[in-house]
Amino acid sequence: MKGRIVGILLVLFFAYTTTVHAAEGQWEKLDNLSDQTLSLVEQKEYKAAQHLFRNFSNEFTSLNTASLGISAEDIRILTLCYEQVERSLLSSDSSDEERLQKATQFRLLVDALHSKHQPMWTELEGSMLATFKEMRNEAVKGEQSAYEARLKQFLKEYDMILPSAQVDVSSPYVQRVSADVHFLQTEGTLSEINDEQFNQMEQNLKDFFEQVKENRTDPSFIWVTITTGSIIIATLFYVGARKYFADQKRKSARGRND
Repeated sequence: MKGRIVGILLVLFFAYTTTVHAAEGQWEKLDNLSDQTLSLVEQKEYKAAQHLFRNFSNEFTSLNTASLGISAEDIRILTLCYEQVERSLLSSDSSDEERLQKATQFRLLVDALHSKHQPMWTELEGSMLATFKEMRNEAVKGEQSAYEARLKQFLKEYDMILPSAQVDVSSPYVQRVSADVHFLQTEGTLSEINDEQFNQMEQNLKDFFEQVKENRTDPSFIWVTITTGSIIIATLFYVGARKYFADQKRKSARGRND
């Protein structure tokens, strides 16, 4: 009976690890396609990028999305970003900068959907905080044109990471930074933004990146491995102990009979 329990636990454990490895293999294909598409866009090889990008769609739709471990909301965000890249590649009105922006945005999103620890988009944290501080300094000095240039750069960086953040960061943190961005876009002239507001916006941005670091400390796989392993070891120990004491009892009984 105990041996059967160990066998079942082993089957469940290896089934779990096999599923995880299969999903990793599927994501690796999607990663490669999005990365190669971005590389072609960087080289301005737009026809080749269009063809390769369609391969991403074909590959994704052929998969069982449940095995990828993503939600319906994640799929919605991925679909919207895919359509934006596709439109930018097909439209003759799209600039090189827009195509590169959208292809990069999509590449970061694909990575964010399956990266377990440090997704690529979080590498922009230092750049965004530096841009924000430069923007703030220009505002303090009253340099309107320099401020607007820094603001434009900050907004471009935020737009690039937003889809990735939406799948990685809790909604309240995204909403706070998005509200700050909306304010800067629509109402934030130099005369309307005070130092206290800049302080709060900077803190919201720091919290935004810090929160994704906390979310990425995901012990689920480790927890399952440790739990399953502990049960197996405890069961084996129990079976072994019972066998040992049964053998000792038999030896003792034979000794008395002799």
